[in-house]
Amino acid sequence: MLSPKTIRGLHGILHKALNQAAAIGYLRFNPADACNIPKVVRKELTPLDTEDIQKFLTEIRGNPFEILLSVTLFGRLREGEVLALSWHNIDFEYGMVLICQLQRFREGMPQFQHCVVCFSHIYAQELPERRIRDYDNLELKQFLDVAASFILTDDNGLLCDAYNTTELGEEDCTRLFLMDSTQFPAWLAERQNGVKSISDF
Repeated sequence: MLSPKTIRGLHGILHKALNQAAAIGYLRFNPADACNIPKVVRKELTPLDTEDIQKFLTEIRGNPFEILLSVTLFGRLREGEVLALSWHNIDFEYGMVLICQLQRFREGMPQFQHCVVCFSHIYAQELPERRIRDYDNLELKQFLDVAASFILTDDNGLLCDAYNTTELGEEDCTRLFLMDSTQFPAWLAERQNGVKSISDF
């Protein structure tokens, strides 16, 4: 069963697409206007108690990411804050991790109100095409969870659109583009003119 947040995100995407269809005359009205969208109820987070913390520390003992997981636990860091850590945040002289620098890092970055996230999946053209896979919504969600912590007002479907392309190139890789929604038409036109083998979604 889909969560209310996922349903709202999907509805936002469909609503925009159907609005465009109505605007150019394919539809008389937008049928998505009549949908009853569930409210997103934010669950109250329950912190781990002493027993749970001890079990967690026992499980991660010897794990290659033991230190990182411990810092995440005791520093009460969010996923985006953990992934943004760099050597500049570590004070080796005093044995401290300076989380306060993440706020200054966040403040120095642009904030997107309405944006488009573009995933460009590139596959090596000399390899069999059966390797080409379907688009993975989990990749999009993971990226948006991190981006929302720093440069997005919100990652819901009404404010953030997703666009996927698959193309053949010299080597396998995935390129991500994040831009204001007003810049997307020009980016798309330039992209389609510059790439010969491309499939859009």
